[in-house]
Amino acid sequence: MDRRILHGRLHTLRSIQAGRIRDDASRQYASKRRDNGIIEIKSLLTGLVRKMFDSRKVEIFILERGTRRKRILDVGCGDCGLLIKLAEGNLLSELWCVDTYIERAVKNINRRGLSQRIKCVCAKAESIPLESHFFDFVYSFRSLHEFYNPVRALKEVRRLLVSKGELIIADWKKEAKTGVFERYYGKEQLLKFLESAGYNLQYVKLKEIGSFNVILYSEKYFQRNFSKALSTSFSPSFLRFSDVGMPFSSQPTAS
Repeated sequence: MDRRILHGRLHTLRSIQAGRIRDDASRQYASKRRDNGIIEIKSLLTGLVRKMFDSRKVEIFILERGTRRKRILDVGCGDCGLLIKLAEGNLLSELWCVDTYIERAVKNINRRGLSQRIKCVCAKAESIPLESHFFDFVYSFRSLHEFYNPVRALKEVRRLLVSKGELIIADWKKEAKTGVFERYYGKEQLLKFLESAGYNLQYVKLKEIGSFNVILYSEKYFQRNFSKALSTSFSPSFLRFSDVGMPFSSQPTAS
């Protein structure tokens, strides 16, 4: 057989074999991408469900702590959904909300017929044009990471709070996977912010609720529990704030 014909046939066979190999590799690659896509979708759905569940737990905590308060302020209110829920359970409370983009909140409040009860202020958290020592309950939910200057915002919030008032700051953990490219803060950074803002860390309790770091600041509850602990027994364990700090599950009393 002519050598050229033989080489031609060998070249054809090699091309066919290479084509089959490429086809097999393409099918394997497509199958792998499909499997990876399914895994990513499952992971995304799991993350979304976890976010919703954790957010709901923090909302319930804030709603419980905000019951029977006289003056309530939501800093970084967004669409004002949480404050609207508080309005439904606090019929005699004065309710205020602050946000730089207050239009969403105003629209939501008007739609729920609460424009006479909830007062909206368009302002940055670092500079809120409201009276000092006016509110007995202030909270910020999923907003701290959006503040331009967290330390200045914390100072401003403290200015608005009465001496026996309560402050709750709840925001995503540093390692939280929210699907949004944003910067969140760890516990050490949060404590540094509070210290720089002039907070007495003896009156601060930092707790994790799901994917959230939750700061609770209240002189009233700390002093009450600390005095009770000392009157019951005196031991070194009572000097540890973790043992006598403010309870997270207890229902607040009226101010």
